[in-house]
Amino acid sequence: MIPPNFMATDYRGFQNSIIESFATAIEAAGIKHAVTLSSVGAHLSQKAGVVQGLYDMEQRFNKIKGLNVLHLRPTYFMENLFGQIGTIKQMGIIGSPIKSDLSFPLVATRDIAEVAAKRLLALDFKGSGNVQYILGPKNLSYAEIAKILGKAINKLELKYMEFPFADARKAMISGWGISENAADAMSEFMDSMNKGLVFSDSKRTAQNTTSTSLKDFSKIFASVYQNS
Repeated sequence: MIPPNFMATDYRGFQNSIIESFATAIEAAGIKHAVTLSSVGAHLSQKAGVVQGLYDMEQRFNKIKGLNVLHLRPTYFMENLFGQIGTIKQMGIIGSPIKSDLSFPLVATRDIAEVAAKRLLALDFKGSGNVQYILGPKNLSYAEIAKILGKAINKLELKYMEFPFADARKAMISGWGISENAADAMSEFMDSMNKGLVFSDSKRTAQNTTSTSLKDFSKIFASVYQNS
């Protein structure tokens, strides 16, 4: 797993420095099996933004001789919604540049961990280029997400607002303190979501559908909201 560093002035360069360290260690140790935490959108060779480094990771690991590798490609983490708490408290809304009517899958990180553990225990994958999507229980739009989270935090009027990309970029830099390069990468990823590119390679099946619903997760969200 590549840890995030949104302060990096070259986000993809930071990702690739970690990737090369991992790959070098795997080759030196003669590791035979590896499971990576990749992402939806990692099939894209361009226009993937913050996920572009995960495309690079998959390509690099696939070239390691003798390594059996499985790339997990989960969708948008439910935990990412914690980033909306400040917007809710300050503005009374949920907001981002994602289209309000865009329906996309969300997954709880605990479900990703369960899939990873099962595959690591089984070691039932061989060769390179193996991919497994993890898409949560269902697709939701941000308008639907707002209703579920609003109910959980007793704000039934909570609505979603679609922000202009320029405003969102400014907020990421001045409000979140991330680098301009990282903000541009985030913007590019969200733009590719809006255009349908990020999810173009993923198809929902019984095997990549997981159990934790946003309603289940909303209880955790409410606890964090109330204590922040």
